Amino acid sequence: MAGVPSIAKQVVRAAGWAFGWMPGWYMVIVEPLARRLGSTETVTTGSGARIALDLGDFVQRKYFFRSYERRELRFMSRTLERGDLVIDVGANVGVLTVEAAGMVGPTGTVISAEPVPQNVRRLRDNAALNPDVNIVVLDVAVSDDPAPLVLGLSEGQLDRANAGAFTRGGGLVQVEVPTMSLDSIAAGHLPERAARLLKVDVEGMEDAVFRSAHALLERHRVDLVMYERIPGVGGGDVLASLSAHGYRSFRLGAFCRLRPLDASGPPESAAPIRYGLIASIVDWIRGRNRLETLIAVSPMLTRPI
Repeated sequence: MAGVPSIAKQVVRAAGWAFGWMPGWYMVIVEPLARRLGSTETVTTGSGARIALDLGDFVQRKYFFRSYERRELRFMSRTLERGDLVIDVGANVGVLTVEAAGMVGPTGTVISAEPVPQNVRRLRDNAALNPDVNIVVLDVAVSDDPAPLVLGLSEGQLDRANAGAFTRGGGLVQVEVPTMSLDSIAAGHLPERAARLLKVDVEGMEDAVFRSAHALLERHRVDLVMYERIPGVGGGDVLASLSAHGYRSFRLGAFCRLRPLDASGPPESAAPIRYGLIASIVDWIRGRNRLETLIAVSPMLTRPI
């Protein structure tokens, strides 16, 4: 962006290695200025792959400044090996897809499902930047309902330019997208060996994803499932579904340790979601409605974590 010297961006990006894991670092220190960026930057990921990032988008600029999904990326790097198979549901523009592709290498495969057309275009472009790895892009929403799905943005997410926040009920910039069950994807694209990791990030539609994966989970053809929830806000159906198939869920804690998950307590009341930069920063500092990442482990794990 004009007025933001490249050297300044690189300095802040370098600082992300040291401070990107700290709660509030990005939202308080970086985002107030970074949200004005509009350039596109092509960078090398931690796994050695290449990705082009539109800094006008919230998720992409947060990743550029090394403050996005730090624990999740570290967990992936510790868990994935060359030749592994990964399924990325809700891939956005391919941040975790491309990172995973670099980790599993040319003998592995990443199956990447994303429904939003503008994200799919950049996802395909990012896959093309890495011709030596195997990325299969599916432009679908994953659901147990075969009917097309209408997704949109809320006003706050549109203001933030967060193309990764399309969800059911969003009334702005709506798109109608096709759907496919996870079992259908597995039947068409998975070999008989188990997928090492299934990552699901679908803005509150996780229940529909897991309902569509009965055969996949019942046969334990996935070693590890990585998904998100807001404590006290739904998620019970997802936990019950995975538990019914023998999967045990843990919190992903500091240093990638799996922490016990207590799902028996009373539900917490969620604070109303507030939009706007100042409100979102305040809520982030207070820890309100903060997402946590859960890891579900198969009882038939093919390789230790």
